[in-house]
Amino acid sequence: IPLNGLLSYSFLRHRSLESGLKYLVLSATASATLLMGMALSYAQVGSLAFKPISLVLGDIFESPLLILGTALMMFGIDFKLSAPPFHMSTPDVY
Repeated sequence: IPLNGLLSYSFLRHRSLESGLKYLVLSATASATLLMGMALSYAQVGSLAFKPISLVLGDIFESPLLILGTALMMFGIDFKLSAPPFHMSTPDVY
């Protein structure tokens, strides 16, 4: 949130306000994706601890929610870190 405020600080300039709004939408999307992945993983395993997840990973093909949850968590983390292929929106904001 502080970074979003810094991006749109000089609100009289059009590009500053645009970058602040883009950063807000992108960070909200990344957070929602990460939280949805965590929720799906929790729905399949019943815990977010590593030990119960590792027990379920033996039957990975029998747990499609865990596969989808892990993929969504990785997408959310990569989006937040601006890792490829999500790095294309980072220069636009900064």
